[in-house]
Amino acid sequence: MSNRYHQRPPDYSIQDAEIYLSGYQLNPYVYAKSQNLIDYFIKGSHDYIRSLEPESDHTVYVGYSGIALTHFMIHLKTQRPGSFEIAKQLNNMALRRLTGRRVSFLQGDAGPLAMAAAINFTDRNDRQATEYVSRLIRLGEKAKRQEFEVLNGWSGYLYALQYVNTFITGAVPGTVIRKYVEIVLNEGMNNAHRSQSRVPLVYSWADTNYYGAAHGVAGILYMLLCSGFVSSSELHGFIGPTLDNLIQRRHPSGNYRSSEDSESDKLVQWCHGAPGFVDLLILADQVFGGGKYLPLAEDATDVVWERGLLEKGYSICHGVSGNAYSFLAMFRKTRSLEQLYRAATYFQWVLTYPDKEGYKPDRPYSLFEGQAGVLYFLTEMANPETAAFPDQIL
Repeated sequence: MSNRYHQRPPDYSIQDAEIYLSGYQLNPYVYAKSQNLIDYFIKGSHDYIRSLEPESDHTVYVGYSGIALTHFMIHLKTQRPGSFEIAKQLNNMALRRLTGRRVSFLQGDAGPLAMAAAINFTDRNDRQATEYVSRLIRLGEKAKRQEFEVLNGWSGYLYALQYVNTFITGAVPGTVIRKYVEIVLNEGMNNAHRSQSRVPLVYSWADTNYYGAAHGVAGILYMLLCSGFVSSSELHGFIGPTLDNLIQRRHPSGNYRSSEDSESDKLVQWCHGAPGFVDLLILADQVFGGGKYLPLAEDATDVVWERGLLEKGYSICHGVSGNAYSFLAMFRKTRSLEQLYRAATYFQWVLTYPDKEGYKPDRPYSLFEGQAGVLYFLTEMANPETAAFPDQIL
């Protein structure tokens, strides 16, 4: 076993599954073990809020908007007292920090604006919600040159538009979403033409053609597919062949390359490698039909399982909590008890926090690197049938 991974739990068996599962849920006594850790993370949120300074990072990815997003989810799914107030407080703070320079949900202004629309709508403040939707749309209209990947660019902005529409149906018109679908598609087509690539859509970030969910093609294709505003010719002439190229270029292990030129098969985490492809392949199966992509999604979860538990730690971006969402996505799609069992064993392992954290996060309270992400995962495991990675559209 590589020192990048801890030994994985035993393979699925009915006997072992009965320890963890009750039907399609965790056994209540198993889930109850998480309550002390959840309370610890909630207290950590309060401690973090008291430590905030004017220059503190306000983004969703590693700043306090990620904690706002976590507590907003907790409110929606559990009605835990105080969480909605935390979400509103932190969101209001973030709204005062907007610059208009970045448009993505995770690293830019679109995250706080989209959340403000959803929070105000949930709080029955429709007028304010509508105003934040308008500001979100204007953000895209006024933005100068941006990247195109999910973490920093236009694909992340597409997510923000769709996030709003999951709360307020039709708040962002289809014509607006289509506009940014075209922007993202045209960039990929133009790059492919300039580089004389046989792949119809080519993207780069930091002069590298990344393949994964955070910086790369997988995340971009996911956002295009879930937009609902891609034509049949674009699907079959551009998106499908680009996805097929990613699949064909897998490592012999079945893991997905982190970038076009990388021969290293070390990374199996949401941001690079197989975990970030599971939701994309499940969605591709739904959009394209034909049964081609769902077995590949299952293969990707097998890669995650076989590789083991990430030694880096517990995080969403590059840790055990994020990888557990691979199994949860497959469980939602197939109702497979094996996949739910896998997620449950990861849940059990996460309860060791912080004893097995091999990589101390730079932002220990954050959503994608730290405690908030673990809190997000533990909370969602109360109902695995609705659990989804923080930047996925259900």
